[in-house]
Amino acid sequence: MIPDSDLVGQSVTLTAFREEHAERYAAWLADPYIQRMAGEEAETPEQVIERHRAWTASPTFLEYIVTERQGGTPIGDISLDFAHGDPRIGIMIADPAYRGRGHAAEAFRLVASVARRMGARRIIAEIYDWNDRSMRFHERMGFHRARHDDALHEWIYEANIDAPPLPPSAQGHSSGGLTG
Repeated sequence: MIPDSDLVGQSVTLTAFREEHAERYAAWLADPYIQRMAGEEAETPEQVIERHRAWTASPTFLEYIVTERQGGTPIGDISLDFAHGDPRIGIMIADPAYRGRGHAAEAFRLVASVARRMGARRIIAEIYDWNDRSMRFHERMGFHRARHDDALHEWIYEANIDAPPLPPSAQGHSSGGLTG
């Protein structure tokens, strides 16, 4: 799916992937920290473009590039995958200079509003056992641990999004990790 329009928050803008993002995205994927925390592998810019073409062709996958609102600098991405019913969310604030500053929380709130408009009542997050920072972030955003997948070494978190706005603790800044 291609996003209908940009989503604009106070500190971030979520925009559709464009080929001009490929170099930066490839650099993010080359980072060993990103590879470990998000289960990613290094890709060339051409591979990144092909990946995003496949995603935009999918009727069930929606992805935004997270940009810092003031300068327009791409700092990460956020996605919703509706392939299995309740959307699975992926949040990556890839640029370390922007982690822990509340950008992931704002991006989450913007994307949750899209998911609600698309009829979702909850969002699922799948987080590797070793990504403590991401687990803490998701808990602050109102997610709870639903179960553990021993084979994939990840916790499955769920958040109800048809409820009133997220708890006040979700309004604060994140502690970092890939979310932040």
